[in-house]
Amino acid sequence: MVKYNLGLIFVILILCSTFVVAESFDISTQVLLDEINIDQEAKFLLIIKNNLFNSQDYRLTFGDIGLWQSYTTEPLSDYFSGINGVNGGDSFTTKIILKPISEIGLGFHNVVINVEEVSSKKIQSIRLPIYIKSINPNDQEYFPQITTNIQFPNEIVPRENNIIRIDPRENNIIRIALLNKNRKDLTNVEVRLESGIIKKILSTSIEPLGKQILEVQMEINPLHPPEFDTLYSTVIIEGYTFKPDPIRFEIIDYSGEYKLTENVIKGFLKTTSKRVYTNDGNMPRSQIIKIETSLLSDVFESSDPSPNQIIKENDKRYRVWNVQLAPGGVFNLELYNSYRSIFYLLLISVISYYLYLKLKSPIVITKETKNIEMREGGISEVKVLLSLKNISHVPIERITIIDKVPNIANVTSEYDVGTLRPSKIMKHAHKGSTIVQWDVEELDAHEDRLIVYRIKSRLTILGKFSLPLAMVKFHTKSGKLHKVFSNRLVIGKS
Repeated sequence: MVKYNLGLIFVILILCSTFVVAESFDISTQVLLDEINIDQEAKFLLIIKNNLFNSQDYRLTFGDIGLWQSYTTEPLSDYFSGINGVNGGDSFTTKIILKPISEIGLGFHNVVINVEEVSSKKIQSIRLPIYIKSINPNDQEYFPQITTNIQFPNEIVPRENNIIRIDPRENNIIRIALLNKNRKDLTNVEVRLESGIIKKILSTSIEPLGKQILEVQMEINPLHPPEFDTLYSTVIIEGYTFKPDPIRFEIIDYSGEYKLTENVIKGFLKTTSKRVYTNDGNMPRSQIIKIETSLLSDVFESSDPSPNQIIKENDKRYRVWNVQLAPGGVFNLELYNSYRSIFYLLLISVISYYLYLKLKSPIVITKETKNIEMREGGISEVKVLLSLKNISHVPIERITIIDKVPNIANVTSEYDVGTLRPSKIMKHAHKGSTIVQWDVEELDAHEDRLIVYRIKSRLTILGKFSLPLAMVKFHTKSGKLHKVFSNRLVIGKS
């Protein structure tokens, strides 16, 4: 049993080792030209075999490149952009081109090529042996020899990792300085620049031992989001390729507080503040806008749009808006401070008071009773008092007071001393009631006049009964007739 288990484990280990050894891709090379002079280019074919079932992407990097003036692929995109979309089971071939520097020295040299499978991050390496032969020094100076220097004139101070920081709001210009190191006239020089945001091809010529400076506008959108990028440059002269070192750069994030512009419009008892908040950065940004207020101010202040919330901080009250803006986005806020409602309320109050004074009667009359005499459990006699008052500031002339007595009672002939006697007492023809009239020649400003008379019931009145309204008639200076009525009286108990 133990032997059987050991055998089974051994088989499983063999199977597992088989899966481990199997690679997801293979690389190999084919020599095209590996023995060169220092003015020539070594050329190889690199073959990548995808052993997986699905499509894969690959990236190339070169190692041990300090002695090589240029290193690239043909086409260039295989090196700069990577080898993409190799189907499962297929192979892909690209050409490797290497050019040594003049100081490389004779003999054998190796260049390491690293191939990375993007999905798994697996890397395989292979060495390319190259033999450098001797050439006649008198002929060397007529092969193209060029020095390239690339600068970012508006670059910010590089970080410690040597990444150039670029502000996209600036006028960013790349300056390429080309120096012809020998006496050969270079008439067809091609410079290629490529990165995530730059793709330029320039053509120029350089005199023997001359210098040429090219400038390229980066043309970055000021709102371009922050990102890292790499600028690759290639100089091609008569089939010779020179590749300066790539330059790493960063588009910086310059986003900050929203930019505020305000326009204040003042009107009649109203102030309008039109505020525009702008995100002039290159990243989406959230910001809390707070404006101080108070409970009293809330009565007079409003806004469009309304605040998201009201908060209290450090014993202060704030209206708060939570605003999120994309790069270049704006938020419009209008604040209103208006005292017109108070003005209109005061105006209405003044007008109402004026109309009240204008329209109210200058004479007030009230009616009341006193000395109610009872007989056999009912009302037999009542004293009626009419109080007349001029509440205006001017005298009123020719005033007539009229009161009515129900037909169940009569006006007595007894009058208090000093009271004004009626000018007329007459019976109503149809209703049977008694009409009593007093005439007052003049009532001075703020003067009071009391009129007293008695009525006596014909029969004992049980329960309660009412006395009609007394009326005052007079004419204004304009001749308009005014009538004023007293209160109604109810006498007795139910």
